[in-house]
Amino acid sequence: MIKSDEISDEEQKQKSLERVKQSSDEFEISNDDTRLNMFLQAVHTRPWLNLAVRYGAAIVVVIVAFLLYMALTKLFGPGLPTYILFYPAIIIVALIGGLGPGLVATIFSVLLAGIWILPPQGQLSIKSPIDQLGVVLFTAIGIMISSVAELYRRNRMKAAAYDKEEALRETLHEKEFLANILEQASQPFAIGYPDGRLGLHNHAFEELTGYSSIELNTLDWSTKLTPFEWREMETQKLDELQRTGQPSRYVKEYIRKDGSRVPIELLVNIALDVEGNPEYYYSFITDITERKKAEEQKNDMLVKEQQLTEELQSSNEELQSTTEELQSSNEELQSTTEELHMTNKELQHQQDELRELVDKLEVSNRELEQFAYVASHDLQEPLRMVSSFTQLLEKRYKDKLDDDANDYINFIVKGAHRMKDLIDDLLVFSRFNTQAKEFILFDMDTALNGVLSYLQPYININHAQITHDSLPSIMGDSLQIQQVLQNLLTNAIKFHGDEPPLVNIFLKKSEDEWTFGVNDNGIGIDPRYQEQIFQVFKRLHTRDEFEGTGIGLSICKKIIERHGGRIWVESEAGKGSTFYFTIPKKLNK
Repeated sequence: MIKSDEISDEEQKQKSLERVKQSSDEFEISNDDTRLNMFLQAVHTRPWLNLAVRYGAAIVVVIVAFLLYMALTKLFGPGLPTYILFYPAIIIVALIGGLGPGLVATIFSVLLAGIWILPPQGQLSIKSPIDQLGVVLFTAIGIMISSVAELYRRNRMKAAAYDKEEALRETLHEKEFLANILEQASQPFAIGYPDGRLGLHNHAFEELTGYSSIELNTLDWSTKLTPFEWREMETQKLDELQRTGQPSRYVKEYIRKDGSRVPIELLVNIALDVEGNPEYYYSFITDITERKKAEEQKNDMLVKEQQLTEELQSSNEELQSTTEELQSSNEELQSTTEELHMTNKELQHQQDELRELVDKLEVSNRELEQFAYVASHDLQEPLRMVSSFTQLLEKRYKDKLDDDANDYINFIVKGAHRMKDLIDDLLVFSRFNTQAKEFILFDMDTALNGVLSYLQPYININHAQITHDSLPSIMGDSLQIQQVLQNLLTNAIKFHGDEPPLVNIFLKKSEDEWTFGVNDNGIGIDPRYQEQIFQVFKRLHTRDEFEGTGIGLSICKKIIERHGGRIWVESEAGKGSTFYFTIPKKLNK
């Protein structure tokens, strides 16, 4: 029966072997680092490139042999054997490229010789029996050379593959031995790449970080394990390591899988590639948690000792001064008591004066409201008389007087109408508090429908289109809220541009209040005047451009403020306007 310890050792050994196999390709370092060997390796690993190089080389070598033949003929004169330089070319091609390239070189040599060497030059013509026999012999010898070279090349590749397999087996054995040593070591060890990947690491490293081997192979050590505040320092250390080539020792922290942090000390070495760039780092890591605790305890002891010394010194000084202080404190306490007594009297007097002032303001406000109501109400009768007799004068004598008299009558009629509108709006403004009602729960949809019904003729005349969201029930004065909706809708229709008015009433919800919006496509309002429009009698246009008294928005502002809300506008000149007002969901009325 196998013991549990033996099973654990066997599993760890198997785990180490698997890690070595997974990382053997990653840590393979070639002894040959020349550009030629790198090119040959690329050719060997890419079949299409291998074929292109082999057959391309066959053509090039034959062409070189042909050019050399022509140069020797020009130098020494005719008489050289026809295929004297093509034989070594075929041998070279066949030894390097094998049977296929050798046959291509043979055929290409025959074509070059038949066209450019054998007469007549410039066309393929082999008429002489001797030349025909030479072609047959050369072709047969070329095939034989290519076949023999192919056998030689295959035997050579087998021998090289055997030698490489032996070397790889020996290297793998050494790596397995090294991996077993590292795996059994109690000190954490790991290899990391500049792009953040982790390579070979031991079991102690897994225990230190809390991650499994599979998890470590997929995470980025530079961001997942290293806290943000340590990354700049570590980058500087690794740059210094690359410059000097000397191992670097520094302290930082790791973020473990459970989110906790562990202080560590690293001894980092570097492996460079042929261009001097970092290929990978290999690090020996030490858990310095206990050392940190000891340092912190030592520092705490020193700090406490210093604090105790300072406290003792200050206690002595305080003890000496406690008796100046007690005497002066008694004197100050007595003085403060007298000052507080006087202050209380002054505060009481100020509260009485403030209460009296508030009472006077309330009386004054009521008197002003009553005066405005009475004045505007009493003005109605003489105004009606002026208006009636002016209209009668216009009806009877309009065409019997000169043009100036007709204009004067028109001015009087228009002035009387404007005066009536002002008085009517002033009455509404003055009755704001006197006719206000208690707040009740009412349906905003019902209130809006009533306003739309009242404004229907005005809507039809201006070809306006009104849309709205489903509105909630709110606490408030329903008549005053209807007044707000009526004033905003009237303005939205009145101040339209060239297009027919498009008005949308929408709702925004929040935790504490309702926000209502009235959006239009009208002429808009310059941002410079958006605060002034809520003042009484404030107008941005002449009466000839748009009718109105300038009281409507100020009435809206007073109503919304009475309900504990806010009213404002968002607009740009020529881009329409959106008026917003809020109503709290809970009203203390």
